[in-house]
Amino acid sequence: LLASHERYEKLAAVEGIELAVLSPKRWTEHMKDVRAERTSHPNYRIYLGETWGRGSYSRGLFRSGLGEAIKDFQPDIVQLMEEPWSFFAWQAAQSLRKHRPEANLLFYTWENIFRKDTYCSWFDPVHRKIERAVFERSCAGVCATRISSHVLLRKGFRKETRVIPYGIHQSFFLS
Repeated sequence: LLASHERYEKLAAVEGIELAVLSPKRWTEHMKDVRAERTSHPNYRIYLGETWGRGSYSRGLFRSGLGEAIKDFQPDIVQLMEEPWSFFAWQAAQSLRKHRPEANLLFYTWENIFRKDTYCSWFDPVHRKIERAVFERSCAGVCATRISSHVLLRKGFRKETRVIPYGIHQSFFLS
């Protein structure tokens, strides 16, 4: 998370940017319970929400926090750190349609293997529908690698994509 907060701090320092971040209060990552390490920051807003489906990043939903954050903050741009086929992405797209239809939506993808119509789950038909809906609602996609952008193209995403690698702070490897 430290690298994420550093990213947010740098973005919030850009003149003209007002930043808000929505995070689960707690979630499961690598079979460990993780809690949000920050609940406030002097340079950007932090909203916390409760989630359902902890432990499965693609099949979780916000039980609280998402709609409230959108209504309160009134964003012009929302960048999801979620795959476009995830339940979280679908929920964010629906919440924006309802509370802030003029906002631009971007998603982030790490997917670097093209699997035609499969998401390695019995939820495949649902994930395909979600992905199509998020593609339609999004103005652009952000990719972790160039290969991810090629996968998006093969999946039919024809809007702008940018490659912005997701880095990990070097202290992670040194500690």
